[in-house]
Amino acid sequence: MIARCRACQLQLCKSREERPHADLKAVVDGSIEAKDSAIKGRDTAYTCQKCGTGLVNSTDKTEPGWRKLAA
Repeated sequence: MIARCRACQLQLCKSREERPHADLKAVVDGSIEAKDSAIKGRDTAYTCQKCGTGLVNSTDKTEPGWRKLAA
């Protein structure tokens, strides 16, 4: 298992309004919802091109702004 890169680790501490770091790319295929059933319609899943970590940016105020994608 590859550890999260420093940029992904810092991203998890940022607010929901913060933009994703340069290596995070939005996932556009539908497969991501199957991996994380907690993703809601307005949440956006990202994959880091550097370390492969999956992160979710949430607009839901009851969820953390950024969180790790469930395995």
